[in-house]
Amino acid sequence: MSDNLTFVIGTQGPRQEIVALVDHAFTESDGAEEGALVADLTRNLLEAADDDRVVLTATQDGRLIGGAIFSRLRFGGDARGAFLLGPLAVAPRAQGKGLGGALVTRGLDELRRREVHAAFTYGDLNYYGRFGFGPADPSLGPAPFPLTHPEGWLGQWLSDIASPMRFTSMPRCVDALHHPRYW
Repeated sequence: MSDNLTFVIGTQGPRQEIVALVDHAFTESDGAEEGALVADLTRNLLEAADDDRVVLTATQDGRLIGGAIFSRLRFGGDARGAFLLGPLAVAPRAQGKGLGGALVTRGLDELRRREVHAAFTYGDLNYYGRFGFGPADPSLGPAPFPLTHPEGWLGQWLSDIASPMRFTSMPRCVDALHHPRYW
């Protein structure tokens, strides 16, 4: 990674730039239909309530080249807090240089700082496993919807604050993500 990278963590971000980045990155890797779907999801996630979202961005020379969104995941009446990572996007020209990992690591550190108990994601274990994620169901908790790729439901406890007892109720995502088409 370059020395002239700037990371910002907050609940907002440059919305139009983040949506465009996600659209470009996902279109390049998975096609135009997936790019449009994830860009629309991103647009809607960025409109969620601030306390239900953590947004990380990475810029280089003033240009957005990476971003990650963590959104709240609620398990019924369980008081332990959980967040879901997704989407994570890196500009194609900046991929393969550790930027995605830096965004994930910084995001997990921020969740720990906020005393969030668990983090989940829906993705590739070979990638996310490098950051402490492992199969979430049945060890951590169920996914919010039936999954196209059940092996992709991943999670991790973030601190000793959480008892290692699994979440038992079905989770509820923020409204923007709570739809079967994303799963």
